[in-house]
Order: sequence, then C-alpha cells, then structure tokens
Amino acid sequence: MIFNINWNMVLKKSLVTLFLILVLIVLVGGIHLYIKADDMIRAVVTDVGSRATETKVKVGLVDLSFHEGKLLMAGTQIQNVKSFKSNTAVTIGRISLKVNPNSLTNNVVLIKEIIITDLDIAYEYMGGQSNFGSIRARVKNYCNRYKKWKPLENIKEPFGSFKFNAMSLLVSEGKIKFSSDGPLNSNSVVSLPKLYLKNFIKKDGGVTTTGLICEIIEVVVNHVSKSGDHGFSALTKNIKQDDVEPAKH
Repeated sequence: MIFNINWNMVLKKSLVTLFLILVLIVLVGGIHLYIKADDMIRAVVTDVGSRATETKVKVGLVDLSFHEGKLLMAGTQIQNVKSFKSNTAVTIGRISLKVNPNSLTNNVVLIKEIIITDLDIAYEYMGGQSNFGSIRARVKNYCNRYKKWKPLENIKEPFGSFKFNAMSLLVSEGKIKFSSDGPLNSNSVVSLPKLYLKNFIKKDGGVTTTGLICEIIEVVVNHVSKSGDHGFSALTKNIKQDDVEPAKH
C-alpha cells in the first residue's frame, strides 16, 4: 500500500508547532519575570549595594509598574560601619525611577528621571574619621573595579543584556544628624542640600544594571559625605568660636 505524503504540509505543521512552542516559552518566561520582578529588583539592589558599601543594605517596598514604566523603592537602609555607634548610616524614604516606555524594546532603556527623597542620615565623626568617609572609599573602590571590568567575586550581571541611560537625577528632602567623640557632644541636625544632575548617565551603549546601581550609590554617598563634612566643619568651627568669644549681653 502506497501512501502519498504531502511533505510541504508536514513541514508547515512542524514549523507552526515549533513556533507555538517558542511562543509558549517566551510567554512563560515573561509571566515569570512579571510575577518575580519586584523580588528580583530587591535582591539585585541588596546584593550590589551590600558589595559596594561592605555593609548590609536592606530594601523595603518595591513596586514596579510595567505599563506605566515606573519603579518605586521605599525604606532603603544602608547599615553603618561597625566601628561607629548608629546601627544605620542612612535611610532613604523613596527612590523612584520613570522610564520612557518607548525605549523598552531598544538596545538601551532610557530612564527619564531618578528621584531620591526623604533621606535620614547619621553622620558620625569618631577617632579622627567619619563613617561616610569610610563608606565613600569602599563604594569608590568597588565601582572603579567594576568600571574597569576587573573580577568582582564572579558576579553575574543581573537582568542579562539590559542597558540603561538616565536623563536626570534629583536628591532632595533630607536631614543630617551629627554626632562626634569630640566637642560636638550633643546631636545637631541640618538639612541636606538639594542635588540635581542633568544628563546623569549618557554613555554610548548605556550601562548595565550593576553599573546603574553603582552610579546611583556613588552620587548619593558622595553628596552625603561632602555635605556632612562641610556641615560638621561649620558646626565645630562655631563651637570653637563660642569657646573663645565673650558672651554677648
């Protein structure tokens, strides 16, 4: 008995089946990414932040809206250096990112704005050095190594081949609480100066997820450290002047 096999039809059905299988794989992977995205972002920020600062970094709420292109992280904490008194060096109330939705399918995702607000900072000066001086040096060392593509504990780049550029970054609404083992024996609080950077990240090919986190941490820590140094210097200068100047009646 001879069967007439329509090979064109067989090939067509095989290709359709293969296509459906590939679509299913992509959909399942996409659904998994959608469901787990918040947890993945928290894990990545915690991991890179902890490596960079050599302290424990915690991230509270993570809220990602795919259709709006918005990310919110609330209650981010950077643990203090162990030799200092406070448990937490800085608590960041809100970190929000707004992405250009049209860029999500491009080689480089464009972040329209990064806004960091409600910072509660514990600046300590003990034994001739500040806690943020130590954190700043650690972050600089880690991120410089990353930028030069030197081995970083065999770190695997999160979120694969995603690359980013960022149009602007704003740091605002923060307060710095000072403490010291010197003449500044009582806590003093000053406002953190506002910082706005235009064209925050503008690089050919963008930066990786780890690179993006490094850029943000570096800017925040540098700004806090410099502002803290300036504020502490001004406070101690006023104390010394009060010691030598006669009281005014």
